[in-house]
Amino acid sequence: MQPSTWHQYMIEFTSPASAAEITARHIAPELARAHESRLLHTWWYIRKTPAWRLRYQPAHTNVTVVAELLEKLAADGCLTHWAQGIYEPETLAFGGPEAMEAAHELFHHDSRHLLTRASKHHPALGQRETTVLLFTTLLRAAGQDWAEQGDVWAKITDLRPTTHDLAPDASNTLQHAMRRLMTTNPDTLPEIVSPTWADAFHNTGQELAALARNGRLQRGLRAVLAHHFIFHANRAGLSGTDQATLARLAVNTVFHTDTD
Repeated sequence: MQPSTWHQYMIEFTSPASAAEITARHIAPELARAHESRLLHTWWYIRKTPAWRLRYQPAHTNVTVVAELLEKLAADGCLTHWAQGIYEPETLAFGGPEAMEAAHELFHHDSRHLLTRASKHHPALGQRETTVLLFTTLLRAAGQDWAEQGDVWAKITDLRPTTHDLAPDASNTLQHAMRRLMTTNPDTLPEIVSPTWADAFHNTGQELAALARNGRLQRGLRAVLAHHFIFHANRAGLSGTDQATLARLAVNTVFHTDTD
């Protein structure tokens, strides 16, 4: 077995509430410069408690830019602790080695765009709405028709079950908004969702569909797509309740409301 080319750091922030801001303002720009300088091939993050995970592929074994950056942030009081760890990809959950490679490419672009968005004071669209647009792009590119998209959302409700009911008036309003988001093409909204961000989800959807079509996906396509939602929502900072509510609204939109 080939040794992993991935490096991982566990990062604990002095103020968990400021973790996204610190990552966007201090960590992301340095990672982008290292990527442009070809010191890093790919990088991405995931939110964990108590420590976020930063994962990257260095161009060579002597790259120290990430460790130096974290050491500086700790000295400046932004971090309480950081340590190197071992990254264990969820290869089967994402459909096998080829699908995992496609997932890593999406993770990189998604992380970059999410942190760019986090650095803005007033994004044009809320994160929940942006997530629905991006995920719908992934589903469409993966060849999922309307009912199949609903089935993917249903799988997400299994992973993120709801713990409360919405008031009828709120439910109707949100249902209308969800339908609008699920039937909108992000390509028509370049000022709201960056075309390169939407392209990353589109390209991944097409790659996963091709792997499934050629018998090279080691898990059901819709189950893989649902897992992608969970990882994106984590990076985007959406709570479990947010994820459950979005999934439930989407299922109701597809299966329990008029399709006019």
